[in-house]
Amino acid sequence: MIPLTKEQQDANASSTRCYICGGNFTKEDWKVRDHCHLTGVYRGPAYNSCNLKFKVPNFLPIIFHNLSGYDSHLFIKELGNDNYDINVIPENTEKYISFSKKISKRYSIRFLDSCRFKPSSLEKLAINLKSDQFRNVRSFISDDKVSLLMRKGCFPYDYVSDVEKLNDTCLPPKEKFYNRLNDEDITDDDYQHANHVRNAFNIKSLGDYSDLYVKKPMFFF
Repeated sequence: MIPLTKEQQDANASSTRCYICGGNFTKEDWKVRDHCHLTGVYRGPAYNSCNLKFKVPNFLPIIFHNLSGYDSHLFIKELGNDNYDINVIPENTEKYISFSKKISKRYSIRFLDSCRFKPSSLEKLAINLKSDQFRNVRSFISDDKVSLLMRKGCFPYDYVSDVEKLNDTCLPPKEKFYNRLNDEDITDDDYQHANHVRNAFNIKSLGDYSDLYVKKPMFFF
């Protein structure tokens, strides 16, 4: 650890609370000097227990929305092109709960399915939150547009039969949003909302609309 300045020493000596959790120091959980294990810089007075937990993890979590519902075999095939191990937690031979890939002797990337960590659909969970609780969303989207992402969007899956259609400069007609898998049309209100989103975000192509549609669920985590 880098030696503390006189000001840091005085502040540490006079502190009575853990800067990590805010609890008062006790004889059972005493005060220690927490510091960054990468830079050596002092961070603050902490419980001994908090200090032991407050460490750099040996993996990087990568969260996919509904990863188990897609063909994660494609990722594993591409990740298996070197000598580092891949560890898999399977649900069955087709679906994986999680898998991780070693990228060095001490570090790995871990792929997680967001749907495994929530008890209901993302749409229903979002309804239960107040607008000021969407902190992650506001780090990407301005406040005046946040409300547009609070409801479930729609996408013309069956219409996009080839990549060239992503170059369309406007959304297709409402009837092109028909979903053959679910045998469902979208409502007039859903179609109006989709166009409102397109105009508000100044979306120039169906490909740009697709990018926002795919990224939106991850803003909520």
